[in-house]
Amino acid sequence: MASAAYQVNTELLPVLRHENARMVINTCARLYQIAVCLRDTPECRPVLSNTSLSVAIADLLRSQHSSILQAALCLTDALAALPEVIPQLAATGVLDCLCDILRQNTVNAGATDCGDPLVLLLAERALVTMFLARSQQE
Repeated sequence: MASAAYQVNTELLPVLRHENARMVINTCARLYQIAVCLRDTPECRPVLSNTSLSVAIADLLRSQHSSILQAALCLTDALAALPEVIPQLAATGVLDCLCDILRQNTVNAGATDCGDPLVLLLAERALVTMFLARSQQE
């Protein structure tokens, strides 16, 4: 757990603000791996209950870069499967960002360039995962 906490807080979080899209995408992929691995270890999940991580994800979800959005949405989906992380995702604006992505698609529906279909699919998936995790907890 200490190793995962160190990786998340010291090595990975600062890179999420990097200018290089490839570095951001690789960092999201590594965080995704950590989230999936820790999903089955409840005592280690607090590593992912990190306000800075949720704020960074919300910032990434506002990106116009399709690959960054895809990576951030995959990470959001992995975190959304953890019921204890959902309130933090909502409080830091991640839920609002997901809704904005889907709302923007509804407004642009029928336009020749209505956005990346994979981004929309991943946003829907993250929302569904979040609601399923929440309902299983209750």
